[in-house]
Formats: sequence, structure tokens, C-alpha cells
Amino acid sequence: MTNLDALDASAKDYFYSLPQLIQEQIIESSVTYSSKQELEKYYKLISNNNSVTE
Repeated sequence: MTNLDALDASAKDYFYSLPQLIQEQIIESSVTYSSKQELEKYYKLISNNNSVTE
């Protein structure tokens, strides 16, 4: 689970800019994200997957 308090300011800002559903997925995930780059990579990955299946 990602600890939002442990994220730096840029990672927090990015996290809160994501859609609510994505934020919930990140929080509920068993994966720990610790940087803005990791969050961006995750969001890009799921965004690409969703556009393929739509």
C-alpha cells in the first residue's frame, strides 16, 4: 500500500491530479509507489491498457 504521507510534494501533487478511481486503485494496491515517476508510469500503463480494451 502506498503511504501518501511518505510521498514528496511533486508526487503528492501528481497523485491528487489523477482521477479519483485511479487514486483509489493506487491506495488499495499491494504495490508501494514512492515517487512521481512511479505514479506516472503506473497511470500511463493503465491508461494504455484501457484504451486498447475500449
